[in-house]
Amino acid sequence: MSTFTHTHTGLTARLHRWLGIAAGLASLCLSSSPLAETRASAPHIDVALHHSQDSFAPGTSGYIGLQFKPEPGWHIYWKNPGDTGLEPRLNWTLAEGVTIEDIAWPYPERIPVAHLTNLGYHEEVMLAARYHIDDDVDAQHLNFSVQADWLVCEESCVPGSAQLSIQLPRATDTTDLSPVLDEPFASWQAALPQPMPVLAAKAHARQGQLEIELFAQSLLFQQAEQVEVFLEEKDVVTYDAPEFIAWAKNRLVWRQPLSPYLGTLPPKVRAVIVIDERRAYHIDIPVTSAS
Repeated sequence: MSTFTHTHTGLTARLHRWLGIAAGLASLCLSSSPLAETRASAPHIDVALHHSQDSFAPGTSGYIGLQFKPEPGWHIYWKNPGDTGLEPRLNWTLAEGVTIEDIAWPYPERIPVAHLTNLGYHEEVMLAARYHIDDDVDAQHLNFSVQADWLVCEESCVPGSAQLSIQLPRATDTTDLSPVLDEPFASWQAALPQPMPVLAAKAHARQGQLEIELFAQSLLFQQAEQVEVFLEEKDVVTYDAPEFIAWAKNRLVWRQPLSPYLGTLPPKVRAVIVIDERRAYHIDIPVTSAS
């Protein structure tokens, strides 16, 4: 079993670490035989493939996702993993006439590890996506297979891998094939950031910091006791607690130092804003910089 500890000594070290992770994942994939299963157990984590439907019909859509359940004290990563780590990778093999959207990521939590800050999930979490079936699909069964690779960490990290699959029969009764979002899809859907309607929003980089200021259309922050801001883009800002954050009524102001690993400032950022660890929103904000 491959393990390593968290370090962050610079961009070169980070790239070497990621390459090492990828090599470890590849070796695990090559050394394990494919599993035509919906569940798998791996060191420090269990994974399960779930589907929102029991059958399919041409011209319909549904949801499919992988549920991760780390051991207590262990975690996996968000799409932006923070100072260290690697987000899970799901590579789908689908029947002809079936397409799938990108993963819809639940909002993360901030996970301190020594002097570093990671972004991810300590508890059970679903990573799911919506799929679409073409009108002219004539198969009697559809296979959904996924090659999943992940990194699960405490203070040390262990790469893992599984190949899982589900087969759906063609529906005999197509009167109601709308997706049924029972558990675990209900919890996944409740944790998805929703679009935030705003009156105005701006992000400005100056003096080594990124500042976001926005005015929501409603009084989102009026009763809030805690507000957190996460950026989906990697290595734009540092990942520890914000240098400054304030909110009142419909206004939010947030400042964070720019990352020492930032190359070119992106033209926009997608901010995920979590209120009281219960509600989450996302918003794309154009970025300007001091001349």
